[in-house]
Amino acid sequence: MANHFPDSSSEHRLGSGNFFGAVRGRVIHSGAIFTDLRHAIPRQLPNHSHELPFFGLLLDGQYGERYGRQHKQFRPFSIMFRPAGVPHQDEIGPAGLRFFHFELRAGWKNRIAECSGNLDLAYEDTRGGRLIWLALKLMRETIGAPSRTLFALRACWQKPSLWRLGFLSKKSCIRPSGYRGCWTNCTLNTVASSLSTN
Repeated sequence: MANHFPDSSSEHRLGSGNFFGAVRGRVIHSGAIFTDLRHAIPRQLPNHSHELPFFGLLLDGQYGERYGRQHKQFRPFSIMFRPAGVPHQDEIGPAGLRFFHFELRAGWKNRIAECSGNLDLAYEDTRGGRLIWLALKLMRETIGAPSRTLFALRACWQKPSLWRLGFLSKKSCIRPSGYRGCWTNCTLNTVASSLSTN
């Protein structure tokens, strides 16, 4: 996939729950908006920003992004966090793509601060770490998981040692001070806890 982004000085501001592409499912729960998003064809999207901060889990396809001065490429089972209001441009790969997005409404700012989080900093995990597992759990509990995704991950889901380690509990936020991504894990744990209590 080429890094070709048209230069655009105009910016589209997308409101909460809105994305370019086809929304195949949406659930609003616990102050968060969970969206199953698809793009069927390759294309470059216009320069845009989002009203709410969000996590995006790439489930299928290739995705390129120009964010600030960085040009990045993502493959399936990569996750990113993007702050609200930050302009970026997206490129959809040759076979289209599927994303699971979840946006955090204003009420989450204080809850995330409890996890030493900062909704103004971007973050990515492209290595398949705990953050991706937590996002997959949220997807399964909100919009469901496609059989293809579950089939691809079945061996990992069936390893009880992963669940016995307790990384899905609220205590998974407790890490040495240099641990990058603690607040993202804690945030996802908190969202998951809100889902189960409401």
